[in-house]
Amino acid sequence: MKTIFTTLAAMLAMSIAPAQAEDAQGVWSGTIANSLRVIVQFTKPADGPWQASITVPAQNFSAPVENVVVTPEQVSFALPRLKATYSATWNAQDGLWKGTWKQGQATPLDLKRTSAEAVKPKRPQEAAIAASPATYTSSEVGFDNVAAKVKLAGTFTVPQGKGPFPAVVLVHGSGPLDRDSEVFGHKLFLVLADHLSRQGIAVLRYDKRGIGKSTGTLRESTTLDLADDAGAAVRFLRTRPEVDSARIGVVGHSEGGLIAPLIASRDPALGFVVMLAAPACAATASWWNRWRWRRKRAVRRKRASPASAP
Repeated sequence: MKTIFTTLAAMLAMSIAPAQAEDAQGVWSGTIANSLRVIVQFTKPADGPWQASITVPAQNFSAPVENVVVTPEQVSFALPRLKATYSATWNAQDGLWKGTWKQGQATPLDLKRTSAEAVKPKRPQEAAIAASPATYTSSEVGFDNVAAKVKLAGTFTVPQGKGPFPAVVLVHGSGPLDRDSEVFGHKLFLVLADHLSRQGIAVLRYDKRGIGKSTGTLRESTTLDLADDAGAAVRFLRTRPEVDSARIGVVGHSEGGLIAPLIASRDPALGFVVMLAAPACAATASWWNRWRWRRKRAVRRKRASPASAP
């Protein structure tokens, strides 16, 4: 009889004990206001405290969080830079963290386990490029901006068939961009180069100075400096036998949309320019250009001052 009571007591204790999550470690996903997707990843280093990060794909936002607390029944963290907090309790019945996101006001945010692969942004264009046989050749190339003593590295794609072909240089927007102009996983220039080369146009895209395999320093460079690099790319195309030198153009995106007409104003032989999401003002009126120009001038003055001499 005593054994029966002991067994019943144990079963009762198990039934009223709090349900535990199998493990908070991993990737969890949910939505705020049923529309804004949020991804949270919890990790537990072998020799350290719990860590976590949050990603909001629609806003191109990703950051580590602070004050991470993880127990079998609860998780919480803070994001001071956004004045936000999150806390949740494990709901075994629904298999999720049932919680609240607080940022000025409280909003429900339930997190369900997912996989890192499942939350990766879908890139159908890039997937199609990888799956389709190329109708062009692709090669690593390098060229010099002699005046700036900068060596630029890039990729040159040439259509199959008999040339010479029309050609374009792809010029980046602002920021530390590589030859694919990759931002948050999207490779804009890879997609453009693939499409244009399939249409019979040779394409040169390159790493910005100081980025990837290119030499030099981006931080101290102005828009005019970057225009010099793009001009060197145009001159490089004119040396290639696959290219029709009378049909060379520049395709500029964002800040590259400032650079494209700058090159055209310097190079009457340039065939054409294409401006994508370009600033609607003259290059000299661009606040970004003025800020970088002033910064570079300040650096030069500091280096030239007697106090900075060794």
